[in-house]
Amino acid sequence: MKNIEKGLLLKEIYEKVREIRRELRLKDVDFKILDVEVVNQGEDTLLNLYVPTRSDKSTVIGPGGWVVGRLREYLKDRFPGDLKILVDTYIDRVTIKKREEEALSFLKNLGLTKGERILFLVQCSYDLGVLDFLRKYFKV
Repeated sequence: MKNIEKGLLLKEIYEKVREIRRELRLKDVDFKILDVEVVNQGEDTLLNLYVPTRSDKSTVIGPGGWVVGRLREYLKDRFPGDLKILVDTYIDRVTIKKREEEALSFLKNLGLTKGERILFLVQCSYDLGVLDFLRKYFKV
């Protein structure tokens, strides 16, 4: 996504969230959306919205997810496949990326190389997140 397109999308999302909150008669509060990331996942699209604080996250999601749900309905025809919207704080994004870098470094230190075939034993549902991470770098 080009910077200009990203900037326009950020502005549009911000304005639409404000509009939806007014329609739902929710409190008019200040909030920020720092970044937007569009990720194609096969046939579906993941729209990541990054905000500075958890208060901003709550504002964008809205009570019971109503705000982000209506935002999804508004945007869904613009993206291929099923549109999923994830709202997260920027610090959580940085933390996750740092953990991924550390995990990848650990695996490389074990002698594994990107694209190598590996076996991963899933013992419970908590392991599925790790499986998704490993699939980015290895043939699992």
